[in-house]
Amino acid sequence: MKQMKLTQSFAILFAIVALILIVSCNDSIDSTVIEPTDKPFDPIVHFNDKTVYGTMTDQDGNEYKTITIGKRTWMAENLRTTKYRNGELIANVTDSLAWKALSTAAYCNYNNTTNVDSIKVLGRLYNWYSVLDTTRNIAPKGWHVADTMDWKALYSDTLKIESLSGITLKEAGGSHWNGNRQTLNSIGFTAIPAGYRQESSNNAADGVRAGYFANLGNCTVFWMTKPKNGTDGFGINIVTDGDGAYGMAATKIKYKPRFGFSIRCVKDL
Repeated sequence: MKQMKLTQSFAILFAIVALILIVSCNDSIDSTVIEPTDKPFDPIVHFNDKTVYGTMTDQDGNEYKTITIGKRTWMAENLRTTKYRNGELIANVTDSLAWKALSTAAYCNYNNTTNVDSIKVLGRLYNWYSVLDTTRNIAPKGWHVADTMDWKALYSDTLKIESLSGITLKEAGGSHWNGNRQTLNSIGFTAIPAGYRQESSNNAADGVRAGYFANLGNCTVFWMTKPKNGTDGFGINIVTDGDGAYGMAATKIKYKPRFGFSIRCVKDL
């Protein structure tokens, strides 16, 4: 009986810790924002040197490494296009109040940087409206923004345990991820902690913390589409102080459409 109670206690504790990790990068918790450390920015992405990568090019002419995992081929870098597939420009919104008020597609760079090395490593941040625009389409021709089936296949084929999947997906080493958590990048996915852009603060007056950037080095969220897209988007959440990639197998995490998140695309089957 004592052993059973002890096991139950550990299970409850694990559930609490997992919940904390999930919300640490969620829109409902604003007090967890952690600004990046003062370590110099590494302009090089550290891919898995034992993995064979392919390449693809987007509508902007940007070249990306790709990685085949199971039956699917993924971009191994974050999307950084400024155009739709049809050649039309996506709006680059830098002003924080304008970002908070958006109801149309837009992108930005973290902290509105124009540094080409930073943009190449981190990719760009896109709101949910840019993902929903399937007419002009943000994904390169022959590709699509990773959807629930893609993430489910990635999880089922290679990761198996959601609470440990972040270890497998994160870029190895500590040049970009803060903290001392184990990172393996064993399947070549190379998740970068690109941070995100918030819609607005829960704790400050509107206009003070609207459209702010947070958690570079500590967190990344990838937009995830569904077969039937809704007003709010779903995201895959990876944090520096956790070992998981949350939102893949367990309860899906929903985010407001004005968040600015990263995008990974998958080649059409």
